Amino acid sequence: MLDGVFSRGTTPTQIFPLPGDLTMSDFHDFIITYRQKGKVVLTKNKSDCHNIPELNGEKNAIVVLSQADTLLFNPNIKIVEVQVKGASTGNDVFMLGEYRLRLEDDFSNHEFDFTKYE
Repeated sequence: MLDGVFSRGTTPTQIFPLPGDLTMSDFHDFIITYRQKGKVVLTKNKSDCHNIPELNGEKNAIVVLSQADTLLFNPNIKIVEVQVKGASTGNDVFMLGEYRLRLEDDFSNHEFDFTKYE
């Protein structure tokens, strides 16, 4: 089962539900690992994530991947596996996933230079 899609060279926002009534401030450690064919391609931690208001009655964490992040993925491997692990300040440990994302083609490795629009 696929849980989502993203494209290389984009800046996708990914939303992960948090267990129970926990928010990001309840965690002393929080790691999101992205793999292709078992090889870790990208890791994001608590400082890369943010709380968002409740969505459909659930508390969530979000992470925004950069263009550079998404260009790390091998375009020939279409499935990206994502796993979320966290340890709360109360020393409860949880694991979410493994989520499976489909990597779409972007047909180029072009990165936009946003500094020229400032």
